[in-house]
Amino acid sequence: MDPGVFSASLKAALAKWREQGIRGVWIKLPITLSNLIPPVVEILAVQEKSGVLRGLGVWKFPTGVVEPGEDINVGAVREVKEETGVCLLKPLSYDIYEARLEIEACQWMPIEEFAAQPFLQKHELAKYILEVGLAKVDKEYAGFQSP
Repeated sequence: MDPGVFSASLKAALAKWREQGIRGVWIKLPITLSNLIPPVVEILAVQEKSGVLRGLGVWKFPTGVVEPGEDINVGAVREVKEETGVCLLKPLSYDIYEARLEIEACQWMPIEEFAAQPFLQKHELAKYILEVGLAKVDKEYAGFQSP
């Protein structure tokens, strides 16, 4: 299947599932259809309720602080839930709660849409972090290495 056709079908299905109140789905793709993975991948993005980006319409990653001695993965899950109301149960699975105390808006969006924001294109550090993440997704980046 063509990735563009798959993406359009997936968007239509997601809209229908939302109307039906379905809050999570699993998508299983055989390795022979790995070319369809990019349209399935979305990121969780938020807009700030306060701070320097408030009211600018800029979407960013949820952020927070890990407690002293807290496992970084546990802290990330806790911070995302506190900030967005999204409870990360396991990879690619989530449950949305009503409380969204620290943010103005929260949504899942394709990474291409997130990356295309003018703010991110102008902000050097954010742009670099995004490029590293995209290179990792494309398997063109193996991580930091010592010289």
